[in-house]
Amino acid sequence: MDTVEGKQSDSKCILTLFWRNSNFILIFLLENQTADEVTKVFEYLQQTLLEDDYKKLFQVILTNNGHEFFDVTNIECHHKTGEVLSKIFYCDL
Repeated sequence: MDTVEGKQSDSKCILTLFWRNSNFILIFLLENQTADEVTKVFEYLQQTLLEDDYKKLFQVILTNNGHEFFDVTNIECHHKTGEVLSKIFYCDL
């Protein structure tokens, strides 16, 4: 998982979720590069996917230590029940 920024004057960025084994990527436009915007994406994915599919697709999430990924609870846990669905790990750049 990563974010890609454009011009400094533009607050929007994209969030990328990439599966290496299949070369599949999901891309979401974020209004700004914040933990709240990342949380909205994971809430959307949890609402859209079947729970078993979500658990299978997001068992492990590897990302950098950008400030937008610091809200671990809202990335790892179900947004309604609080159940841990994923594990997030940060690479050391």
